Amino acid sequence: MSETWPAGRVSVDLERSLTQPPKVDHIVSSALLETDLFRAIFNRLGDAVFVVDPVGEVFIDVNERACELLGYSRSALMETGPVGVHPHEVLMWRQIVGEALRDRSVRTTELSCRTANGDLLPVEVAATAIEIEGKACVIFAVRDITVRKKMQRALQETEERYRSLVDESPDLILVHVDEIIVFANSTGPKLLGFESSANMVGRPLMDFIAPEFRGLHRERSNRVLRHGETAPAAEVELLKADGSTVNFEGIATPIKFRGESAVQVVLRDISERKRMEHERSVLAEIGVVVGSTLAIGKVYERFANLVGSLIPFDRISISEFDLANDTIRPVYLSGLQVEGWSEDVSHPISASRLGPVIHRRQALLFDAESTARHAMENPDSAVGAAAGLTTGLAVPLNVRDQTIGVLNLSSCDPDAYGNEHLELAIRVANQIAPAVENARLYKQAGVMAAHEERNRLARDLHDSVTQTLYSLTLHSEASIRHANAGDLEQVKARLGQMGESALQALKEMRLLVYQLRPPALEDAGLISALQHRLDAVEKRSGVRTRLILDREYRLPANIENALFPVAIEALNNAIKHANASIVEMRINTVDGGIELTVGDNGRGFAVAERSAQGGVGLASMSERLSDIGGRLSVKSVVGKGTTITAFIGLDSPDSGSSGADHPDHQGASA
Repeated sequence: MSETWPAGRVSVDLERSLTQPPKVDHIVSSALLETDLFRAIFNRLGDAVFVVDPVGEVFIDVNERACELLGYSRSALMETGPVGVHPHEVLMWRQIVGEALRDRSVRTTELSCRTANGDLLPVEVAATAIEIEGKACVIFAVRDITVRKKMQRALQETEERYRSLVDESPDLILVHVDEIIVFANSTGPKLLGFESSANMVGRPLMDFIAPEFRGLHRERSNRVLRHGETAPAAEVELLKADGSTVNFEGIATPIKFRGESAVQVVLRDISERKRMEHERSVLAEIGVVVGSTLAIGKVYERFANLVGSLIPFDRISISEFDLANDTIRPVYLSGLQVEGWSEDVSHPISASRLGPVIHRRQALLFDAESTARHAMENPDSAVGAAAGLTTGLAVPLNVRDQTIGVLNLSSCDPDAYGNEHLELAIRVANQIAPAVENARLYKQAGVMAAHEERNRLARDLHDSVTQTLYSLTLHSEASIRHANAGDLEQVKARLGQMGESALQALKEMRLLVYQLRPPALEDAGLISALQHRLDAVEKRSGVRTRLILDREYRLPANIENALFPVAIEALNNAIKHANASIVEMRINTVDGGIELTVGDNGRGFAVAERSAQGGVGLASMSERLSDIGGRLSVKSVVGKGTTITAFIGLDSPDSGSSGADHPDHQGASA
């Protein structure tokens, strides 16, 4: 390595020697260097200076700085000579001397000098040929570079340590210039499935970015280079060697790479984080689905779709069991069909692989080997293996420390499941178990409700229709006796009573049929539900009816839910007790509220007396209205009929409305 050594450091003669070729014809005498001017300049130089003969074996002279640097006296240093000072680099020393004399230029290099105490001192030497009184020689300027060497070693160690940290970082670190990768640490190939960094360096960065993220990356890189600022963390999908994608989160930083503007990208694999986020999201959605409806078939179907996004399967089943009868019965099946297994068909637990799940509440993983072994030992029950299902998971459904069923996932892939899938299946099972239990209880409740409904119908029939039919029987027997006695007037009277009793029985039967299948109030609305009742019961029983509205209504749900049973109770009383032939119902907007009036021309009753007796029907109607800030009034005259009025203010705190929810036009229905 050569560079121009600063001129003017020794003397005018030294400076002139750089431009004139030296004449090497004899060794310069040291006496020639003893002039006062030369010695003054020579000893004031900041660098150590050696004047060497053209062969490089003798010190012609040395300055005071040279003696200080190496720890010698001047005479000792002169006696030691170049070979003693550079014992390990004699050949290089002589080569430098020869090149300096030949090329007439400054030669700079690094050597080591042995000090008086035997230490090796790293130095930088600059050599040039000079003439002193026409005699050729070489002068060396020597600098101690111990500090520089230490700094270089420290820098090298730092660089090596940094490179090691970068290379061994768990993050993928890339450097690209003009979107061409110029550096990739060893983590990159590991994460993306390549053999080494050589498979990535030199290729366009876009080859490794999923298409939908390329525009975002270009925009970020341009912003980094344009503004010289680090781009904040952002998610990106990278393409692996097999074409699949992996999720990363990365930051981009502007740097200089070998003198060029570049972008360093640090990417952290967030696949596990994304997987856990997805898992939490699906488990939360399963929880919502489980509590959203009592239609268990829809719950199971949605549940299966959600589970499939977490755990792969070719077949899924949810089963209940009966330990007393040693049976297991699928209540839901989806996916690959297996011969002999269908919903609501029971099988012996003892012949199933699910026995330990049921009896020991133990989650099980069935690998391909155990499945094949089970098929050989139990050929009659190994229908799953016969259908191609080689692996599976079975997890107990536990509710309040009680196992109520089994969740079973099966796959045709022999490597489909591991312990992580089993752990996830347990969490999934904990989500669906309450729905299975609710469905079971709902079914039991339905059976009990049906039983209770049959008992209620039996009571109602006994209390109403059966009594009326018994009365008909008595009237019939009496009519026969009167006919035999020739008392036609009594026969006519009895037949009239029989007709009234039969008509009353018909009314009560129609009322019972209506109660069995009432209209859905939330679907039909109050007005339609009331009209349906009048048409289904009163009109078909021969009662003249009218429903009069001052406008068309669709009231808030809580108001309709309160008014409907009040109206039905009033109509039931008119049919069952008042023997009315005319019923009129009105709905009006009155004093900022809704008023429902039901009037009939029946028997009527003494209101004060009925209130004193604690009539259940009237009390129930009054309480229902009071709950939402309404009130009930009853007017009745014995022999002339009854009028029941219900009022609910639309601005009352519990009405749920600040006004009627209805069209602006008015109308009436009769």
